Amino acid sequence: MKIDVIVSAIIPGGGITTFVTQLCKRLSSKYLVRLIVTHKEVEEEQVIYLNMFLSRGLIDISKSYKLWRYIRLIHIWRSDMPDYIINNYNAVGQYVLPILASRVRNLHIVHGITPDFKRVATINKSYTSHWVVPSIKTAEMIMTGNKSVRAEDITVIPHGVEEISEVNIIGQKLQNKIFLIYVGVLEEHKGADVLPDIVKLLEKRNISYQFNIIGEGSLREILCKNLASEMSEDKVRLHGVIRHEAVLKMFTQANILVYPTRIDSFGLVIAESMMAGCVPIVGKIAGVTDQIIDNARDGFLVSVKAEEIVQKICELRQDFQLLERMSVQARYTASVRYSLTAMTEAYNRLLIQLL
Repeated sequence: MKIDVIVSAIIPGGGITTFVTQLCKRLSSKYLVRLIVTHKEVEEEQVIYLNMFLSRGLIDISKSYKLWRYIRLIHIWRSDMPDYIINNYNAVGQYVLPILASRVRNLHIVHGITPDFKRVATINKSYTSHWVVPSIKTAEMIMTGNKSVRAEDITVIPHGVEEISEVNIIGQKLQNKIFLIYVGVLEEHKGADVLPDIVKLLEKRNISYQFNIIGEGSLREILCKNLASEMSEDKVRLHGVIRHEAVLKMFTQANILVYPTRIDSFGLVIAESMMAGCVPIVGKIAGVTDQIIDNARDGFLVSVKAEEIVQKICELRQDFQLLERMSVQARYTASVRYSLTAMTEAYNRLLIQLL
């Protein structure tokens, strides 16, 4: 089976890039996979890396000027028609669908819940065989206002995360302090605005803690100002943006993920933290975070209020057996449902089903 994966750009560290790279690598062990990039020239280092496992290689048409991208893509697909096109938020690939042979199957992966993700995903929607979404909420977004898109045309496959060997999970023991971590953009929609209130309540309750905050955003200056005292005492550390490998390592050292998000399409950071044995305390979003977390079993779903979040932290701080039990369950849930292996198996089943 020949599969062409199409994406606008390969940007090291980018969310869609990471997903596309992992998907291509996994599918290449079973199918003939080619990657097509349309808008941003791929760096030579990335070309070398990708060609190590892409069985049909990489085609970069980003240097072609506007209309010529469409013409080149049509020529590529007419010359060597794949069985499947797997589209990742790429408008060029969607626009040329009517010109291709009807036998090609277009599988569009919808990565986000913004209006533009929906717009691109529904270009020439009658020529799209199927949509894949990471969450129920994303599926609902695609169907809203699109009566021709039926529930059976959409499959929910959560994005997979890297498995972490148990021997690599350091896990801090609750002897003197609890280790907290936040990973995300420092913006209100991710709940970063409530982080100072959480810290102040921890101080008020005399809880010993270490809080690592990873990310950048418009609220960074406010966080630095409001958390200056705790940062000077090294209770809170603002790391900015760091390498993904470093984030995963910090997950293995943490007890609890504090993630008071208000908007999300899936919540990859939640699954990554659970894989490392962190217990997530997460803002409840219907069809998204409640799809990942079984409340009070492998994590907590909360309102985005500092008081409620701190209450859950205290529960875990005061009952180490509860923390340990939920940590083990979180890791089990992530391994079974949200690993790259589970994701790949789901895509394999879907590809065979749609033939």
